[in-house]
Amino acid sequence: MTSMNTNQQNILVLWDFDNSMINENVDYWIPGTLWTKDFSIMREMRKNARPFTKEKTFSTLMGSIFEELFKQGVTDKDYQELMKKTPVFKENLEVIRNLHILGIEQKIVSDANSYFIETFLEIHDIRKCFSEIRTHPAKIDEFGKLVVTEWTDTHPLGERCKYFGYCGHQMCKAEVVNGIPRPENARIIYIGDGSGDFCGVRVLKACDFAFVREGFSLEKDINENEGAITCQIRTWKDGKTLKKQFQEICKGL
Repeated sequence: MTSMNTNQQNILVLWDFDNSMINENVDYWIPGTLWTKDFSIMREMRKNARPFTKEKTFSTLMGSIFEELFKQGVTDKDYQELMKKTPVFKENLEVIRNLHILGIEQKIVSDANSYFIETFLEIHDIRKCFSEIRTHPAKIDEFGKLVVTEWTDTHPLGERCKYFGYCGHQMCKAEVVNGIPRPENARIIYIGDGSGDFCGVRVLKACDFAFVREGFSLEKDINENEGAITCQIRTWKDGKTLKKQFQEICKGL
């Protein structure tokens, strides 16, 4: 494949992370794998955290879970080693690398956290493929504990979204997507799977594409709210079908 220095196809690709870029949800898979106590404790923590509010969000729940993992002896190295085993379709990695070679800009729009995302990208040597990551900030603190803060700490939510049941208190992807500078006449390709992606998809234009994973909640949400969607919907179920969708739109992939 010939390297191109500029985005001649005028395409902007926005990736969700969990169950979209990777084939797992890190907020469930990682704690579930590293947890050493009775699993009923974590189930109770998740149950008691609901319903989520402005003060008690999914990120605050995850912060509590990461604190408990720290008390159980889980270290930065444990997270790093497990992230090396993150399930991912090889075709997804091929697409990411080839889009970068073609000069097509890629960003991540995710409700996960920056620590897991950055770690995954570095492991697969694809951090350079992304111009920006919009997600919840996270880091290992001076004591060795994984600490997650809120996207909304620095990007406060605007007016309550009419589709609030999908996006919740901590991140409305409609606001996130609308806040991304869009090159003139550019087309957006958004890859997503969950209800949290619905608001990101609903603000896309008729020239844009949503690559929606089959059998996940985003597909159901779109089917129930067809009048809210303007963009073109394409579905995929695995790495091979996702790559095929990209090849139909991105020349030279």
